Amino acid sequence: MHPPARLMAWRPLARQTLLGFARVQFTSGLIISEIAVHRSGSRVWAAPPSRPWIEEGDLVKDDRGKIKYQPLISFANHGVQASWSRQVIAAVREVYPELFTEADTFV
Repeated sequence: MHPPARLMAWRPLARQTLLGFARVQFTSGLIISEIAVHRSGSRVWAAPPSRPWIEEGDLVKDDRGKIKYQPLISFANHGVQASWSRQVIAAVREVYPELFTEADTFV
């Protein structure tokens, strides 16, 4: 049996919670690029690709002045998104185990 996801490319970029970006192929044949992989404490998760939120030609910012982002794909519910995130993390972990610790919780 094949794993549910295979890492095709990894681009490290350590910024705040961000570890880097993955391109992953799923067993369906779907390939998703620019999946952000994050860590905060021992929590590790994958976030779908997103783009800066633009309204009337201007970047939308939050109360702190940070640019807001819109996801390019979405999920039917949190359980589906969590399962997808775990598949992405497993694919990255298989190739780059040094990015993760035994204490990490994959959400």
